[in-house]
Amino acid sequence: MYYSCPEKSVAVRKNIYNQRLTDIKTSGAGYSVLQLITLFLGKNGMKKDRKQELEKKTPEQLHDMVRDTRNSLAQLRFDLRAGKTANVKDIRMLRRELAVLLTLLHQHG
Repeated sequence: MYYSCPEKSVAVRKNIYNQRLTDIKTSGAGYSVLQLITLFLGKNGMKKDRKQELEKKTPEQLHDMVRDTRNSLAQLRFDLRAGKTANVKDIRMLRRELAVLLTLLHQHG
């Protein structure tokens, strides 16, 4: 589920981004890690707000996110080999998210 709108104005994009945040806050428990990352990142990559949010997290929270991201990545790779999914873009997005999380962990440490 992507909320991307490159052709719209900045105000409209901010409203859509705020809607993403409220969607996640109200029903975040029902989303998988991949869906949460997709909701935050969209098609345009990591947003500044997302990076600032991650920087505020404790190392324990970051470790949990790294573990969940690695598990999701392993599941996606398994599904890709089994032929259940053909979307390589999700794997790339998870790898980038994992790299950001690990970078933040090393900066904290």
